[in-house]
Amino acid sequence: MNKKTFLLLFILFTSFFIRPDFLSAGETTGVFTRDLYFGLRNDPDVTRLQEFLRDQSLYSGPITGNFFALTQNGVKKFQAKEGVSPAAGYFGPLTRVKANSLAKASPQVEGSQIALLTSQIQVLQAQLKLLQEKLAAEKAAVGETSATTTADIVAPAFTRSPKVSQSGFVLTSPLGARYPYRVIFDWAVDETGFIEESVECVPPLKIAKPSGRATEYFPEPHTNYSCDVSVKDLAGNKTAGNIKFNSPNWTNIAGNKTISFPDIVVTAFKIGEFTVYNGTTSDILLTDFAVDLTDEMDSTFNRGRKVNFVLRDGPTAIDPLISGNEFTFITTPPKIGEPHKSAINFSFPILLKPGNEKMVSLWVEQLEFVKSGTLKLKSNKLNATTAIDAIGGFEFLLTKTAGL
Repeated sequence: MNKKTFLLLFILFTSFFIRPDFLSAGETTGVFTRDLYFGLRNDPDVTRLQEFLRDQSLYSGPITGNFFALTQNGVKKFQAKEGVSPAAGYFGPLTRVKANSLAKASPQVEGSQIALLTSQIQVLQAQLKLLQEKLAAEKAAVGETSATTTADIVAPAFTRSPKVSQSGFVLTSPLGARYPYRVIFDWAVDETGFIEESVECVPPLKIAKPSGRATEYFPEPHTNYSCDVSVKDLAGNKTAGNIKFNSPNWTNIAGNKTISFPDIVVTAFKIGEFTVYNGTTSDILLTDFAVDLTDEMDSTFNRGRKVNFVLRDGPTAIDPLISGNEFTFITTPPKIGEPHKSAINFSFPILLKPGNEKMVSLWVEQLEFVKSGTLKLKSNKLNATTAIDAIGGFEFLLTKTAGL
């Protein structure tokens, strides 16, 4: 008799005839009366479930009474086999009915038969004890460990602790002038396959577009952050780490736009809008800024022409005027690859409180018809009554393709 046959015979006899509650007529073996689920430990009903699944050739793990991944997979296989949907590994009412229907009714056993079978079982128990001692000695000789799978009890571990991997200002933030500072986190775990990862920060961080571990986070200025990184494997085992960082102060300008020259003369014509944000802890009194103008227009009408560039406190033509500047285009047309370049200075007497932002629009008046070419206005220099290190800038491009 091999080991497997011997163990099966022992389970058969002890399950049917040793337990008093299984000796009366009409009772069934392996009867399950309650739901069983992932996470139960040292539970006699889980032990019975593992024995039942083993008898169904759906479970080959140890009989521990613990409901973890191996037991859950056995239940899933049983549910798939018996047509229980969904086969999620939860041993609930529908699964219990299927299991109980397979536990056939035991025949009524007379007293003499019980005595005979009890005697036989005692012999089998003695043989089993000898076999268990032999197996234990063999395991000790080869240094085997417990058959309990480590996947049931071991949580993922960080092989690279959570940290800030990248941080700094970006020229064009997807969240506008208020959020030019970007942070990216990094970590690694020893887990393979499916894992669930999440990051939660206090206070919350802005996100332009979630992209897993490569997500870009945008903090508020001069703020202390604490972020918890959580990693969970398929079995529900979880580990967590923490990242702390401080964001700096900033003053930022943001605005980019490309539009076509109008097909007809429009005055005034809005070139674009930009926003200025005070991300410091003090008032800022702005004074002026410079704009670099690059002229590559094919426009006879505008050569030697004087136009007005106008700043308005808001996006519309009726918003208050901030300042204006007259500008005269160079008389000769620019050569191909040699655009005309000029500088225009704008007065900008604006007071910004901490945390405040202001939207400003740039307009041009008396601009005539443009046949083709480009006109670019770009600025990244902002001045104030106190020294500031403004980041960002704006760039507006007017363009038109030559006709056929």
